[in-house]
Amino acid sequence: MDFKIYPFKRNKKYIIYVRYTDQRGKTRNLSTGISYPPSCSAKIKKEAMNQAHKKAVTMLVDEIQQATIPIEERLLLSNFLESKYFKHLEHNLAEKSYPIYANALSNFLRICGNKAIGEYKRSDIQEYKLHRLSEGRKKTTINIEMRSIKAGFGWAEKNDFLLKSPFRGQDFLFETRGKRPEFKRGQLERLFKATEGSKFGLALQLAYYTGMRIGEATHIKWRMIDLNQASITIPARITKSNKDRTIPLSKQALSILNIFRLELRKRMRNNPEWYKGKTIEDCFVLMKEDEPGQYKSRSIQDRLSNVKLELELPKELTFHSLRHSFATHILEKNGNIYAVSKILGHSSTEVTSRYYDHTTTMAYKDQVNLL
Repeated sequence: MDFKIYPFKRNKKYIIYVRYTDQRGKTRNLSTGISYPPSCSAKIKKEAMNQAHKKAVTMLVDEIQQATIPIEERLLLSNFLESKYFKHLEHNLAEKSYPIYANALSNFLRICGNKAIGEYKRSDIQEYKLHRLSEGRKKTTINIEMRSIKAGFGWAEKNDFLLKSPFRGQDFLFETRGKRPEFKRGQLERLFKATEGSKFGLALQLAYYTGMRIGEATHIKWRMIDLNQASITIPARITKSNKDRTIPLSKQALSILNIFRLELRKRMRNNPEWYKGKTIEDCFVLMKEDEPGQYKSRSIQDRLSNVKLELELPKELTFHSLRHSFATHILEKNGNIYAVSKILGHSSTEVTSRYYDHTTTMAYKDQVNLL
């Protein structure tokens, strides 16, 4: 069987793949699991390619042997996951995404039993959903799990471990779409006034004026911020989409960041032992109040819950609601939905419209008054 090995850059390294045509005439591309860094020497690269060539030969011999076994009888789900799919995920997913897929499929195996991969039916999907509901999982969480499981069965079908995925042609998700809660302007004013003068309050304001998620806000460092160009570039490793994203900074956001920077300079002068060997660029923007270290997401969420109780704000409002407020308030003023979509990091304006359709409809109706 003829084959070709080639490097492909992924996650800041070159992973070596093998391309070949299987016995059905289908072109296949498989990861050998061998990689090398972009800046390595020619010798290291050559050694990696030689190792990949040997690995490819072994892999193709195994593929030929597997092809003689009826598809639906080849593997139990547990064997498929351990010997095939989890290895594929390790080589092709971002580090933070791997546990989501692995945990979802492990739960599916626990709930629906360990059967030959071709024996699972649509009734198993329904059983999984209802079982996870009975375990107290939210519908949105179950939908994320179901997409991960669907991806696994889809990969099995694509790579001939399965004749047909039980997910094919089925509407398997719970209906959860609806208007996402946001802070009304009056509620925001009360929240910001109640937390005025604290780093916690400034963190809330920064989230509102930038539309950042809590995991992004708590992980940004000063090296990611260009005050002269008025922008924050969030690296792929901390974004949900696993892609770099640049956020333009408003006057309000710049003012908040300048306060944080002045406070950091003061802390570095007064407590040099906290920042030994560090520059400002190495430090997190959101720091703890009276001690060194990063301001953790859980601390912010817990404190926000307490403030909501004091101000008698709706329970459904969360830190993430600040992000929704950012988008809603811009779109209510006829803001450009394409620009908002880019700032939020959505894959398309269709995703943005799905969540903020109530806002864009209002803006749409106002357009006739522009004549």
